Amino acid sequence: MKNYNLKISSNWKIHRDEFYDIDPFDKSISDNEKLLNVFYQEELLLLNNGEYYIDLGWYGGNQNGHYKLYLYKGENWHNCQLLEKFSTIEYQFLTKSINTIARNVDDKFYDKIDTNCGSIDEFSSNELVSKFQITHSILKHPDKILALEFYLKSNKNDNEGDSWFFGHNPNIENHLLSLTEQDSIKLQTEIFNWNEFEKFKIADPISDTKNKYIDGHYIYGKIFLSIDDFEKLEYLIQNLVVIVWGAKKKTN
Repeated sequence: MKNYNLKISSNWKIHRDEFYDIDPFDKSISDNEKLLNVFYQEELLLLNNGEYYIDLGWYGGNQNGHYKLYLYKGENWHNCQLLEKFSTIEYQFLTKSINTIARNVDDKFYDKIDTNCGSIDEFSSNELVSKFQITHSILKHPDKILALEFYLKSNKNDNEGDSWFFGHNPNIENHLLSLTEQDSIKLQTEIFNWNEFEKFKIADPISDTKNKYIDGHYIYGKIFLSIDDFEKLEYLIQNLVVIVWGAKKKTN
C-alpha cells in the first residue's frame, strides 16, 4: 500500500491505490501536491475481499471538499448491499476507520448484517448499520465527549419485523441522567416492536412531549433507556448489532 498507515491484510485485492500519506490540511504539504494527489481524485482507493468492496474518494475538487468512504457488498455499487458510508475531512480518523472496517470484514463481522440499501444513493442517516459510524461532533470535540450512545438491532426476522433498541453505556449512566434538556441531541429512531424492551427488562424511554410518531415507525426527540443488569447488556451485544450514533457533550 502507498499509505504506510493502512494495515490491510493479504485477503484484500488492490484495484486502485492512490491514497497517499497526505493530510489535506497539513500546511507543510504544498498546494500542488494536495491538488494532484487528493483534491482531483474521486477514486483514491478501491479494494475488495471477496464480495466486500472498500471505495474511497475525495469529493469537491478543492480544500472545501471531503473524503467519502464506502463499504459495500457486491460488484455493482448501483446494485449492492451498502454497509458503510460516511464523509469526513479528518485524515487520521479516516485511516483508522479503513483499518477497522477492513479488519472486521476479515473477521466476518459484516456477515451478520443485513440491509435493504440497494445502491449507494439509497443510503441515508437512518440506515446506519455498524458501530463504526460516528458523528462529526465526536471528531470536532473529542475532549468534550461524555458518552457514546448506541442502537442495538435485532438480527432475527419475524412477522413484526426487526427490533430496534436505543441505549447507553451503563458505566456512565449518571452522566447521561444528569444532562439537561439543553445538553441533549436530537435523535431519530426507527422502532418496530416496543415489546422487545420488556423482554430484556430495559426501562421505558424517557422522552419529552415533543416526541411524535410518523406513520407509526419513527419517533423524534430525546430518548434515554437504562439497562438494569450488565449481564443483560452483554447478552444483547452478543446477539445484536451495536451501532454508534453520537455523543453527549459537556456545556459550560
